[in-house]
Amino acid sequence: MKHFQKCCAGIILSLAFCLPASAQLPANLANPVLPRVADAGVIRYNGEYYIGGVFTNGGFYRSPDLVNWQGPVHVLSMKNQWTRGASAGDSQIHASDITYLNGTFHHYWSVNYWGQDHRAVHIGHATSAAILGPYREPVSDQWFENRIDPQLFADDDGKLYFYTVKFTDGNTIWGRPMKDPWTFSGEPVYQFASLRGTWETRDNRVAEGPWVMKYRNRYYMMYNANHTGPEWGNYALGVAEAASPLGFGHGNKYAHPVVQSNQADLEDRYADLLRSTGKNFSFSNSAAAGWEQAGFDDSNWSRGESGFGSSKLEGSTTRNVRSAWASGPLFLRKIFRAGKNRGNLSMRIHHDGPAKVWLNGQVVYEHQGRNYTHLLLNEKILIKDDGNVLAIAARPGARSAFIDVSLFDLGADVPDDILFTPGQPNIVRGPNGLEWWLVYMANKNMEPRGQYINRVHFFGNKLVVDGPTASRSAGFHPAPAAAAFSELFEREQPGKWRYVSGDFDVEKGEARHSGKAPLQAFPAAKPSVHYLFEANVRPAGKKPAGIFGWYQDQNNFLQIGLDPTKKSWTWLRKQGNVVKTGQYPLAPDFNFNVYHKLGVQKNADAIVIEIDGRPAPGGRLTGIAGSGLPGVYSMEPATAFDGIVYTIGWDEFGSDIRGWEPQGQTTAWKRTSHGLVAGGAAGNRAVFKGDAAKAYEFSVQISAAQLRGAAGIYAAYAGPADWLKAEVDFKGGTLTIGQTTSGRMQETIRVPLERELPLYIDMRNTDMMEEHFTPDHRVLTDRISFRHEREGKPANMELWCRDGGRWSKVATVLKPHPDRPGIWQLHFAAVEADGFRLVTLEEPGRAFAAEKILVRQISKQSFNLRAVRAGADLLVFADNELVHQAKVSLKESRVGLTSTAAGVSFNGLTFFER
Repeated sequence: MKHFQKCCAGIILSLAFCLPASAQLPANLANPVLPRVADAGVIRYNGEYYIGGVFTNGGFYRSPDLVNWQGPVHVLSMKNQWTRGASAGDSQIHASDITYLNGTFHHYWSVNYWGQDHRAVHIGHATSAAILGPYREPVSDQWFENRIDPQLFADDDGKLYFYTVKFTDGNTIWGRPMKDPWTFSGEPVYQFASLRGTWETRDNRVAEGPWVMKYRNRYYMMYNANHTGPEWGNYALGVAEAASPLGFGHGNKYAHPVVQSNQADLEDRYADLLRSTGKNFSFSNSAAAGWEQAGFDDSNWSRGESGFGSSKLEGSTTRNVRSAWASGPLFLRKIFRAGKNRGNLSMRIHHDGPAKVWLNGQVVYEHQGRNYTHLLLNEKILIKDDGNVLAIAARPGARSAFIDVSLFDLGADVPDDILFTPGQPNIVRGPNGLEWWLVYMANKNMEPRGQYINRVHFFGNKLVVDGPTASRSAGFHPAPAAAAFSELFEREQPGKWRYVSGDFDVEKGEARHSGKAPLQAFPAAKPSVHYLFEANVRPAGKKPAGIFGWYQDQNNFLQIGLDPTKKSWTWLRKQGNVVKTGQYPLAPDFNFNVYHKLGVQKNADAIVIEIDGRPAPGGRLTGIAGSGLPGVYSMEPATAFDGIVYTIGWDEFGSDIRGWEPQGQTTAWKRTSHGLVAGGAAGNRAVFKGDAAKAYEFSVQISAAQLRGAAGIYAAYAGPADWLKAEVDFKGGTLTIGQTTSGRMQETIRVPLERELPLYIDMRNTDMMEEHFTPDHRVLTDRISFRHEREGKPANMELWCRDGGRWSKVATVLKPHPDRPGIWQLHFAAVEADGFRLVTLEEPGRAFAAEKILVRQISKQSFNLRAVRAGADLLVFADNELVHQAKVSLKESRVGLTSTAAGVSFNGLTFFER
């Protein structure tokens, strides 16, 4: 970058980065981000993303931000002795997994060919020195491992583990330690299958698509269960959480799916007006004139439940055939009641052939061919309290006959696209290095599968996914946040870097140290006390190259480098006249001639150093306080750099939480393994952290020892006279939002935190006579709803609640749900409970309740609060649900924590400027 401005060290820290005053909330994601790509693998390399799999035909797509993709570029064709003919075609490269280790890209994939000439259902392995290939199989006379869905996971200590799916007890997941990416070092270890009687076996016994990651000292495996086909509609993603890489099993699975069809809860959340007045439709294969009108006499027509079709799939929810229909035209009629207090009405319709729908004599829908969609009914359509007539004319499709229709009263909500069959997960860091993102395949309405992305949150240690979503989904679902500074070196951008010495040349998508002077370069960005910095570095020659983990001036800095001569990574720390150094040997086979990612996370006075995304040996330093900038350095020309990321913020949990400052107080806050706890006597207590900013996101898990008192966050704090605070009232079950502007208190808003909390069967204690359900935290409740799986009214059923280790039988009153057929409710005096069990005295061995119950959450013991600010817009979330939107006139603000109750802990705190 010959023409970039140079400056002295003293000027660097005066440079400021400010968000434009016109900043607004970003638009929601428009999933799918990559249509017509199915089972795929994703890698983040040198600041960019690459994806390959089903329908990419041996190619990779490329993206700088997970949203905008280009390609594909062909990278692999199979040339081996274990596939032949059709099984060796590029179209058979499925379920890719791509890993970069010490200069080599490892591409594992499934061949899933079941042809009549032969079967090839195996895993292949190919390598390349370049991300875009070409890839070659190091061993070509045999496959790498049996069956499908490979994933290679590298632990923090560098040890490798390989996960696959084998066809044993259904599709089952196995893990295996590895000596290196080419060689296994032990026998396969069984992880788990899908469990009968749970959400995992709505149709077939399938557990597949494993993806393992580590975060906050916990291991997570995301996986798929049920049949993958959209004709079943039950494919969903689950999570198991363990303490070791091969420690996954039935006992540490989450009881619920983390991503599933957005249709799964509709019947539980909203009334289906077509079933509230009886299940059956009137139907006929012929109809006289006026059959769609209200006065038509259909008394001689047949009766049947909606879901008319030619073939039945056991367990299907998208093609649930309840009434036989094989050929010829079909005419349907239904008279239903809407009620006086109705809200938005959404018609969900699924059909194979042409279909036309009338409501009270008006055509509301007509479509030729197949479709599966939601339709918000036009407000001009006359809906009566009672006596509404829905009429449908349908014909079979080219291969089959099917039609099903529902009419949901959504209240104030609006219909979304139908998003279902999420699968083949990949979890990667977002472009700013702090967010986590799930990349997966899914179906939308009747469209082919494509690649979707959704944000992954951690509520403490609990993995939560904000999805599935598309552009019509309600709420706030923005694209991945950009870093404060990022550089992919696609072109020269004068003014983006500041130099103390040396210079860059940009060519072929990377920057190279040019000239004879040592290179010291820094982003033209705002210095900070807390930040993440990543730089991919390829040293040249024998001299060190690397990054500045922190830089104030030539007398105050931390330099981190790769030293080819010493076969080590090194650090040099200078603070005034004090100079300290450290040296740590790297693995004997560490390749200094290829790219390695060096990273730091600076949190208050502590710096954690990473090499290739894993903790560097000896890579934790403290006592480095104060604001600074990261940067890059090189002692020898031709050193290359790529994929630079600088994000202002922090990510902390447990005893590593630091840097929170009391505002005009002396009350101590204690760091514990459970997070930050307010100390001292009862009373208002607050701490603050970070630089003032105008666009940011801040999240924290807040847990109370008992359901009393209040605690929360300062979502924006510019001083005692200007702030917005959101506090959980644990006993009252409300979120209180207060705001002051120029010392004047605005109206206080109280948002109820009452929710219908879905709890799925916990199989750790469930058996043929008891069904157990376990919330994440103690809940205050007085009602449970469930769908009864047997005919008639539930009988001889008991409810027991657990608080601590003690179970108590609860006196209940059984009532049918007022507007949802098949759902029953148990009402009782309010109790606090951390577990529930339903006990039946009827015939054992048969399911008596559905896979989940709905617990009325009045309040609970722990909440995740999140604030998102973009200029004047400020959003507040509770447990990932948008609960309040405000306008703030503050130029810039900080964030804070507040507590008025002893025993409240704050954990899992993440902040970044947007």
